[in-house]
Amino acid sequence: SSRQLLALGVSVDKDVLWILDFGSGEATEKTGLPLFDMYAESGEYNRDLMEMVWSDVFSLDEWITHDAKQLFSFAKQEGLRSPSLRFTDVMLLDYLDTRFINHRDHSLKDIAQRLGHFEIDTKIDDGANITEMQPVLLGACCSIWSVLDQFTLTSEMEGVLQKVEKDCIPVLAGMEQAGIQVNVAQFAQFAKDIEVQLKEINAFIEAEAGHPVNINSPKQVSTLLYKERGLTPSKKTKSGGSTDSTSLQILQEQTDDPVIPKILEYREIGKIKSTYLDALPTFVREDGRIHTHLHQTVTATGRLSSSNPNLQNIPVRKSWGKVIRQCFVASEGKVLISADYSQIEMRILAHLCGSGVLVDAFNAGEDVHFKTAQDIAEKGQEASPEMRTIAKAINYGLIYGMSAYRLARELNIPRDEASVYMKRYFERYPEVQSVLESLVQSASEQGVAQTIFGRQRPIFNLDSIDKNQREAAERIALNAPVQGAAADIMKLAMCRVATVLEEKHPTATMLLQVHDELVLECYPDDADDIAQMLSHEMTNIVDLKVPLVAHVMIGKSWGEIH
Repeated sequence: SSRQLLALGVSVDKDVLWILDFGSGEATEKTGLPLFDMYAESGEYNRDLMEMVWSDVFSLDEWITHDAKQLFSFAKQEGLRSPSLRFTDVMLLDYLDTRFINHRDHSLKDIAQRLGHFEIDTKIDDGANITEMQPVLLGACCSIWSVLDQFTLTSEMEGVLQKVEKDCIPVLAGMEQAGIQVNVAQFAQFAKDIEVQLKEINAFIEAEAGHPVNINSPKQVSTLLYKERGLTPSKKTKSGGSTDSTSLQILQEQTDDPVIPKILEYREIGKIKSTYLDALPTFVREDGRIHTHLHQTVTATGRLSSSNPNLQNIPVRKSWGKVIRQCFVASEGKVLISADYSQIEMRILAHLCGSGVLVDAFNAGEDVHFKTAQDIAEKGQEASPEMRTIAKAINYGLIYGMSAYRLARELNIPRDEASVYMKRYFERYPEVQSVLESLVQSASEQGVAQTIFGRQRPIFNLDSIDKNQREAAERIALNAPVQGAAADIMKLAMCRVATVLEEKHPTATMLLQVHDELVLECYPDDADDIAQMLSHEMTNIVDLKVPLVAHVMIGKSWGEIH
């Protein structure tokens, strides 16, 4: 639902705060102490006063706030002049200060407590009057003033702020306001289809058990597997054998009992139903669209995240992911366009290598995973589709510090076999091993991992005597420079595409950014031109030692084009 701006706290220096009440049309000067706004779901306001103040405040040479995106969102919602890009956002400063980048909470309340050492109230009831708003606005403005000079950004992170993050804010605000159309009836039909499958699986399990079983009850499942069917649990609990997914997957590898895969299947599709098919339609607004909230300051890698609802966690590789995406559709008379970076993290790894087999393969336009499969296969052995799957797992797993043990578990192959494949890989790709070692060494020496754009992430415990802590730190040291660079590239591309759309295709709208994909909506007559533009801008946004590739597709639903 849309929100109204009921009051605005404006402070031009630390001694005076103006509280502007758009409900009564009054302006009150408060002696005390940047800019803070207060939203509520209801209430009437003096729009003339609000527009006048808005125009004056947001044309200033510099304005300061916390969470600037909500102001850009409000401007989009109300058709107001977009705020000047000459602003300071203490939420971004807190996020990019390397002391706090691993800190998950960058709310003003938390910042005030952490840096200002005082408590503030940031909540206000809908329909509150100006008297009730005053202490909240006053506390917010005081907080911003008090913490403003306490942030310390490295020169590298200052560059990330100015060249990447600030430009994203109005773009993200526009995407949140646009939302994406949803076919609610299709969601409901898919939910019914899943319900039929769940009943069929439940009937199979009960027939095997010889009595009713509540598959959602760990206790009943434990009794069925370990007492009635005599299986040996891989992990014990107080109530018997463990029935968590990992334990059941291990059990499935050790026995051919037909009940176990059915329990795992039941849980998986049951979760799909409750998490997506039942839940997502509840977020559809009156305009028939879902408006997810996009966050810049949640992930330590720089990736965007989303909430209410989270559209980043829709399964990618499983068939149900496509089913869910089919319910996200183009508006009447329009089409969707998806532009998805291909193997971007692998290409960044190749860029870091600078030369060698991986770089040559990308520059020659080869199927890198098939090439790797050929390289790690036994002499004289053809690279089969199964070998390509193993090669792909290695290629991506290396970025996340995957061990031979984990590769074996992921592919369900013997550990010795996985070790052989890893050994052959590093023999054939010594430049990759060299880069991986240098990333850990650099993080150990400097205390931070850094992307090619300067985004930094502090790394702790690289010298820990605790093996688990040390290996976890090494995985971050490997992953942060690669995944962080992918995030930076996507943000730069997103901002560039938004600029070109505004200049040349003003009727087109950017809707979503999920992982390495941008989703847009436009009229069919413009689709081919916009598709070409997307491919050009996204692949030329940065000059790497290997080419960037973006797959672009046009269709009526997200499932069709993903």
